[in-house]
Amino acid sequence: MGASDIEWVHIEEGTNHAVSLSPDGTQLAMALQGRLWGLPVEGGDAEPWTGPGLDVLEPDWSPDGEKVVFYSYVDHYFQLMLFDVKMGKTVALTRAKFDHREPSWSPDGEWIYFVTDRSGPYDMWRISAEGGDPEPVLESTSDLGYPVLSPDGESLAYVDFSGGGSVVVRSEEGEVLRSDPGGRPVAPSWSPDGSKIHVTYYRRGISESAILNLSTGAWTRLDRGGQDLFPFRASWLSNEELIVTADGKIQNVDLTEGVHSDIPFRALFAIPGSRELSRMPERVRDRMEEQTVRGIVSPEISPDGQSIAFAALGDIWVQDRTGDPRQVTQTPWVELDPDWSPDGRKLAYASDQHGAMQLHVHDLETGDTHRVAPELERISSPAWSWSGEWIALLVHTRLNGWGGATLYRVHVESGEAEALHPPLFSPGEPAWTPDDQAIGLLALDRQNGRYREGTNRIRMIPMDGRDPFFASPTGDETLGMRSGSGPAWSGRSDHTVAFIYKGGLWKSRVEPDGTVGSDPVRLSDALASSPSWSRDGETLLVLSSGRFRWLTADGQQIAETEPAWVWQPEIGQGRRVVRAGRLFNGVDHGYQRNVDIVIEGDRIVRVEPARPGREEPVLDASDFVVMPGLFDMHTHQHSMEGERLGRQWLSYGITSVREPGSDPYDGLERKESWSSGTRPGPRLFTTGGLMDGTRVYYGLANPVFDSVQLEKELDRARDLTFDLMKSYVRFPDSLQQKLSRGVNELGIPLSSHELYPAVWFGAESVEHLRGTSRRGYSLKQSARNRSYQDVVSLLARSGMSVTPTVVMHGGYWLMAGKYPELLDHPQLNSLWAKSEIDDLRERAAASGYGRRFGDEGETEPGAIQDAIVRIADAGGVVTAGTDAPFVPFGSSLHAELWLYVDAGMTPEEALQSATIHAARASGVGDKLGSIEANKWADLVVVDGDPLSNIRDALNVRGVMKGGIWMPADSLFEGKYGVPEP
Repeated sequence: MGASDIEWVHIEEGTNHAVSLSPDGTQLAMALQGRLWGLPVEGGDAEPWTGPGLDVLEPDWSPDGEKVVFYSYVDHYFQLMLFDVKMGKTVALTRAKFDHREPSWSPDGEWIYFVTDRSGPYDMWRISAEGGDPEPVLESTSDLGYPVLSPDGESLAYVDFSGGGSVVVRSEEGEVLRSDPGGRPVAPSWSPDGSKIHVTYYRRGISESAILNLSTGAWTRLDRGGQDLFPFRASWLSNEELIVTADGKIQNVDLTEGVHSDIPFRALFAIPGSRELSRMPERVRDRMEEQTVRGIVSPEISPDGQSIAFAALGDIWVQDRTGDPRQVTQTPWVELDPDWSPDGRKLAYASDQHGAMQLHVHDLETGDTHRVAPELERISSPAWSWSGEWIALLVHTRLNGWGGATLYRVHVESGEAEALHPPLFSPGEPAWTPDDQAIGLLALDRQNGRYREGTNRIRMIPMDGRDPFFASPTGDETLGMRSGSGPAWSGRSDHTVAFIYKGGLWKSRVEPDGTVGSDPVRLSDALASSPSWSRDGETLLVLSSGRFRWLTADGQQIAETEPAWVWQPEIGQGRRVVRAGRLFNGVDHGYQRNVDIVIEGDRIVRVEPARPGREEPVLDASDFVVMPGLFDMHTHQHSMEGERLGRQWLSYGITSVREPGSDPYDGLERKESWSSGTRPGPRLFTTGGLMDGTRVYYGLANPVFDSVQLEKELDRARDLTFDLMKSYVRFPDSLQQKLSRGVNELGIPLSSHELYPAVWFGAESVEHLRGTSRRGYSLKQSARNRSYQDVVSLLARSGMSVTPTVVMHGGYWLMAGKYPELLDHPQLNSLWAKSEIDDLRERAAASGYGRRFGDEGETEPGAIQDAIVRIADAGGVVTAGTDAPFVPFGSSLHAELWLYVDAGMTPEEALQSATIHAARASGVGDKLGSIEANKWADLVVVDGDPLSNIRDALNVRGVMKGGIWMPADSLFEGKYGVPEP
């Protein structure tokens, strides 16, 4: 990148930036947007000490003033780093595969104290300033944080996070003072005379600070009028004066007078110039020709090793090793997750034929199908026991693959169901051991209580009453994405289990007591998923980039086959006209009145004044408003939602959905079904799992270990024609840079959970303003949900789009309280069961239903709304998304738009965030997002005046996708008439 390709952004406010005062009181070390800066204590221009990509956090200056210690996220873990101020060099102090956080110097400069999760909970350790092996200081069954020695080195203060959290002061004599400031405390710091401790604490989402008087044990609250205090140690200038970061500033606080003054700073950030959003290659975005089926869900090898059962295009199929696939089911519903009976004569699968996903068994010889245990709904992943007596399955919460699930076993003959384990968070598919004495499935094993991430391990559930336990064939390292990574037990006498690790296929020995050996053997380097064995254990099947790979037990390839049939996009036929009384075309201001939209096939030919007596068929919308079909730019779906999911989107006028994270094959099944007209639904822009690090949270987070695996992930993205890629919370910056380059070569957009250095590396969009962060706090938004000038300017100047998802943070429920029609509209009451609607109303009431903006200071959505308007006013690109299913599909997008208008956007600007801005950010601005000649015919007809009242956009009378018209009534009633469960 040349100098002419760089633009410079001046930053004068920071979001959750931290500072540390030098011992001589002349300089500040500042961590701002992941970089370390030097700054005179009186303020001024900041000098960059480190470049982008190091993720510098919470610096602390050495007593001799020569070094600054901080912690940094490198190579998948937080490590302690030392910056030599004179030499300008950074060295690593720790390298172990654990997190190390919140370092502070001992007063003599010999030791650095910190916390680490080496033993699970965060314990206190120290390391010599010269390096070497760290040593434990204080072990605890709870999580500790922020250790700091008193100025005389005789006492130690820290935070114990058990319960609501408390400040602990421990002396050398063993005396312990434990005190609660009235909220969750962080970042204690000692006054120079050692008589007081300052902390920041949180209550009800508000950050405050207080001083603990060690002689009396009393707290003095520092009430600064709603100040937004950042969660870092204060630097004491004297016993009555300290420096903190708050309100986007560096502040000098006089404790005697109770006043503060700002220390100005200016930091210069480089961003790529002349950013142009990706435009998808023609093969991805404009495919009218036949397409090979790639949306293969849960393939399972037959007991004899000669056939495969799988789900695709909404139905169950069986395909021999040679030959064409045979359609087992042919219904308008969604059928998923087939599994063979041990004798190969029957298939168990999930189907929403009766309104919700339930267990069905199909006899391949007679063709008969019946439900088993119909009281179990929202089921997935049926797994037949080796004896054929039982079927294990998962029963999910309303979040389907993104929430909790309970493991059940169902007796095949009687239909009796038994819960086997308390709910697990987003687990993988269950698998029986060959003796039917245990079930294993991938589950999250959290590393500690402070942070939600952990590793994917095999959760073993014995049938003999023993307690469940975790087994891991890879030691401390995580197995693959919990969806589609096994385990799969072999019936061979050598007792092995197959699984996915580092993207590839591995196996490991299973001991007689059910534990899994830690001596894994790699069977295949190629990216793989969904391993399954033939009953004799001689043949192993995996799915690799949409192709079936047949392997021997030792990993030798027997054959590679792919689905031998195709699908073709469903588009409108012939020429027809949509006559609009008022047209909002998505790009021009206001309405065009009395116009004809002339459509040929799936394309808009032209827009012209209405002309009576046309020969073409005319759809008369002369009493209504026509506008572009809407985009939801952030949602996570699962096909177990069933057939109604696509109609839910369309009934709200949403003709395009962007899905930044899913099981890749589940997403492709949905995309191919909706595109082919197998079942109604919007256009889908999808990707694979969340690109994550070696600690994960969601079951659909894909742990990427290194650049070798990353290259394979990019190859799979090309083979499966992903529409975008997304990096998640613990994806390292070093891999982020390589991912950016690779995605750019693919020609598809890249989105990130982080702002900087993602913007420097070339990511084109960022998800959420208040998004989960690996740090425990966000560099996009403070505890009071405020985003400062650094965030606003980096977004606005770079052209990087942001999808705020305000509805996820209380906004949906606030809109439901303010505007009852959100939960009373025909879409919701036609396409959801009464029990689901009642649940929504209960959740709305429990979440502050009807609460006014401004109650108890700032409500969560209010501050986010303010940031959105400032970003838009500065020229930034805001795109509307929701993070459904955490809020309801469809209605949440309208609530998001209402929140934008409530914040100060015009209805026209809000609609553009869900039309033309969204289309451009998705790489399809030349095809979608507006009603203009040569664009695809995606539009919605609404009743009312949405440019005056944004809520009128909810009054959908019908939608057109690709030239195919779908009246609202047909969507509400169901193309196939889904009965009430």
